[in-house]
Amino acid sequence: QLLTIVPFVVGAKNVNFKDIITWYMYLNVILLLTMAIFSLLGIIPNLIYRAAPRPPRYSLGLIYTSSLATHYFYLVLAYCYLRFSKLRWTDYLLIIIGDVIFMMITNTKLDFIATLIVIPVMVIAQRAFRGHKLSEILASFWWMAVPITSSIIIFASYFYDDSNHIMKAVDDLTSGRLGLGHRALTNYDIHILGQTIVEHTYGGSNGLKLANQLDGVSHYFFIDSSYIRMFLLWGLLVFILIIVYMTYIAMRSIFRRTFVLAAIILIASLNFMFEPDIIKIIYDPFLLALFATPCFYKIQEEKDK
Repeated sequence: QLLTIVPFVVGAKNVNFKDIITWYMYLNVILLLTMAIFSLLGIIPNLIYRAAPRPPRYSLGLIYTSSLATHYFYLVLAYCYLRFSKLRWTDYLLIIIGDVIFMMITNTKLDFIATLIVIPVMVIAQRAFRGHKLSEILASFWWMAVPITSSIIIFASYFYDDSNHIMKAVDDLTSGRLGLGHRALTNYDIHILGQTIVEHTYGGSNGLKLANQLDGVSHYFFIDSSYIRMFLLWGLLVFILIIVYMTYIAMRSIFRRTFVLAAIILIASLNFMFEPDIIKIIYDPFLLALFATPCFYKIQEEKDK
């Protein structure tokens, strides 16, 4: 994953970032629709997960159901970036309708909640962009999102205790993420350049078989949090570099007073706490913003550029 993302980040130098996000949307929508059609026609598997009390969950050609919901979440972020200065209540209504549909298909509540959070954050970012003082003050703190959320999930996972009712409630709400993070931090040491960790997931055909086994839950082990994955699997050096990298992108967005990338990284940082997609380019294209040519939204600014 690291070897995949680095050439794209460097290759984005002097490329209009708006063009990158536009092509990201085109390609992802085409690929997702193609895979969904192929899965419904039986050309590729449509993995269906059945586990009470949850309703059936469909992958529509992807490796796991949550992958589909995560794609929608990042497509919403890309859509908001491209239409930032033009977002209206109709756009937000469409986002909510799509979110409900994907929730019905995948029953992935964390991505459902994260997508809903997009709306109030984007409203504040729009107001800040237009010069509303209170919104500007709120948005000026968004650069701290990645350091804060990474610290929260690492400490919460490390000190997790299932006898604590509050922690247990949070763990249940996040589908056992705190417990899995605690297990990872307890069983593995921290290394500068990372280490090999064997995981057993429900993704793919073999994962579906594991999910349907009576003892499948006891054998399941996957580090869902992007932050903990970086911390343990990729190493302390990569963890620090990516945290600084994303914080810099958010700070630059605030200094330029566009606020949209800071808003996107704030929302994505909440997703990174519980999902492993921080450097997967098929999900998160916003890492390419480091060297890409920034997009200006005011017509006169675009003409001047």
